[in-house]
Amino acid sequence: MRDSVCDGTERALGRWARVFVHVPFTKRNYYMPIVLSERLSPEFYLDWLDLANLDALELEEIRASLAKAGLSCTVHGPYMELSPGGSDPEITKVTRKRILKAVDAASFLKAETMVVHAAFDRFKYGGMLETWLEDSTRFWEEVGHKTLKRGVVLALENTLEDSPEPLCRLVERLDPDVFGHCFDIGHFNVFGRCGLVEWLESVKGRLLELHLHDNKGDSDQHLAIGDGTADFKALFDCLSDLGEKPALTIEAHEESSARRSVIELEKLLRQAK
Repeated sequence: MRDSVCDGTERALGRWARVFVHVPFTKRNYYMPIVLSERLSPEFYLDWLDLANLDALELEEIRASLAKAGLSCTVHGPYMELSPGGSDPEITKVTRKRILKAVDAASFLKAETMVVHAAFDRFKYGGMLETWLEDSTRFWEEVGHKTLKRGVVLALENTLEDSPEPLCRLVERLDPDVFGHCFDIGHFNVFGRCGLVEWLESVKGRLLELHLHDNKGDSDQHLAIGDGTADFKALFDCLSDLGEKPALTIEAHEESSARRSVIELEKLLRQAK
């Protein structure tokens, strides 16, 4: 796989960015030998239990092993049950604690970016976008102040958002040295209600990372690239037109799907105009 796929992918990525692959931190002992041998930088997903059991010595060993292999990493912060744009101070207190703990880990690992969910849900917040923006801005400004000192950049990912407006208005209010966008095409394929080009044009200039996975358009399946209905060719053609070169993270959740996604990504990057 290394000679036939990864070398070619690195060449194709010369005009784009490095490839990262989703690695749940709970399964790091299984996946680390694979990403090291095949030279694919990991994006570590840290949930609350991972954060509760972090070991500084182990993080140092992971950072050293990646550096020795000429690799880096990104981090995906926790999101389950968290509410960074919520109004309940007790819930936002826990959310802040979890995210800042992940920021500490990302800083220690020298992660290129840390992906987080801003979590605007139109069904939950209804016509309360302005209130959500005020609460979210307050939350992320406080987090961002502490994050800047740790040298970590945060990429806010679209999840249930049906348009780019909430995230774009939020990111516009935040420090550009700390905050940008992560565009998740799988989430867009399920929840997006505007055109792909419109969304990408909205995040131009603040786009830090892509999450690449596929689905059939009806649920968030995290399939291999090409196994669903997401339009990856249009994605990369548009990025090329806009001159955007974000980091690329394969977020297929099965190992076999991730391997096939690497192959499909190489093809896409070679074909992109």
